[in-house]
Amino acid sequence: MRVVFLSPVGQIGGAERVLLTLLDAWRTGSHAIEPLVLALSDGPLLAELRNRKVRCAVEPMPARLAKLGDSGGGLLATVANGLLAYPALMSFAAKLRQRLKEFAPDIIHANGLKAHLLASLAASPPCKVAWHLHDFVGFRRLAPLLLSRVAGHAAGAIAVSDAVAVDFLRAVPRVPVSVIPNAVNTARFCPGTGNGAWLDELAGMAEAPSGTVRVGLVATYALWKGHDLFIRAAARARASGPVRYFIIGGPIYATGAQRTREELKALARRSGLEVAFIPMQAEMPAVYRALDVVVHASTSPEPFGLVIAEAMACGRAVIAARSGGAKDLFHDGEDALGYPMGDEAALVLALERLIEFRSLRENLGTAAALAARQRFDPARQARDMAEWYAAVMESSGTVPERAGSRRSRPGCIPG
Repeated sequence: MRVVFLSPVGQIGGAERVLLTLLDAWRTGSHAIEPLVLALSDGPLLAELRNRKVRCAVEPMPARLAKLGDSGGGLLATVANGLLAYPALMSFAAKLRQRLKEFAPDIIHANGLKAHLLASLAASPPCKVAWHLHDFVGFRRLAPLLLSRVAGHAAGAIAVSDAVAVDFLRAVPRVPVSVIPNAVNTARFCPGTGNGAWLDELAGMAEAPSGTVRVGLVATYALWKGHDLFIRAAARARASGPVRYFIIGGPIYATGAQRTREELKALARRSGLEVAFIPMQAEMPAVYRALDVVVHASTSPEPFGLVIAEAMACGRAVIAARSGGAKDLFHDGEDALGYPMGDEAALVLALERLIEFRSLRENLGTAAALAARQRFDPARQARDMAEWYAAVMESSGTVPERAGSRRSRPGCIPG
């Protein structure tokens, strides 16, 4: 079975890390799937694919489409920009249709919202289209309308969490949804010796005093990732010993719904917080291990929370907002500390507890690593995805619905 993954970006964010993990699991398993990747912009993702000897190509998306966003700005501006981009959308979809024919796929696996729309417009029968839902759709302005218009072209959708599935079914009820949670390569993301001095060096910082606690937020620069909340809370947190704060990540999309590093640096200066900025690294497990505390500070519900899962797998003490799909990833007080989403005072208290008590950090980290191996198994995701593809290929249209509730087990289509 030939599956073409349509990636809206060539950078590496959460959805792209999930894709790479899935490809690695298939490579080590016995699944009869030939994966190919067509990215709509160039970037580090392509190098990672070539290293894995996965066939890949780039078909650059026009700048007007790449910059088109649906989660920021006013309603009128969003609608106007969408109308202005319509000719470019249809022209690019026609170009993409010809490019996809070269791959002769059985399934086009659309790995992002723009990819969902483009794949549905560009697919040629008998190829099937699968939407991989990494984000909430319901709160967006245009996405529910646009996806509803092309819903008949989708064989089905895969949601990364129950929260995403429920949200999608409310917005686009015509497309059946299966819940297949994300996985983490637990052979790579695993406990190990942390090298805090290496992280300091990356940040251009001087040697840290003995006993320094390193606290980091790992996220893209999307507005809702809570960098401002993290900075304010860190500035308020009291500590009896030395603490260093890090923000690891960067912008990966061309839309305006994200911050710049300069904006974040200015916010840190106004808050009186010294924080180091580091881009996403090829060896993210080493980054997690170098941190003593990993903070998840999203101020909107998280579709899944891949950083939480990765940091847990590396045996780190995690602080995470209890919301969306993230709340299902950990047991509060057992393998991570949870707090109400957006609650700055609660985040300050959680930071102070983990900064002050090394034993709490170690106990949470040990429990987190064990839980991650059980909850985020890549072999499970690879198996469930292959079975879902088989169901798609056997069906005459959309994937047939099965009995079950919306809070279904992985691989089950909500009824």
